[in-house]
Amino acid sequence: MITLPYSPDHDVNDDEPWSEQDIRDLENHVRHGASLEETAEFLCRGGTVQAVAEKAKELGLTFQHSADQPNVKT
Repeated sequence: MITLPYSPDHDVNDDEPWSEQDIRDLENHVRHGASLEETAEFLCRGGTVQAVAEKAKELGLTFQHSADQPNVKT
């Protein structure tokens, strides 16, 4: 997978209303084990990570790990 450098210019959805597609993408990312930070960046909401966390909580979704703490099975 190619990882591009983070750019605040990419965060075009920060503080914007949540669309149905945003909700589906959020649910899919959580379901597939993506971190909160990865999900926020994908949703173009990297500048408002806390808002993504709040929306996930509102929907009953729980992130399994964060980007700095990889989900490693032992």
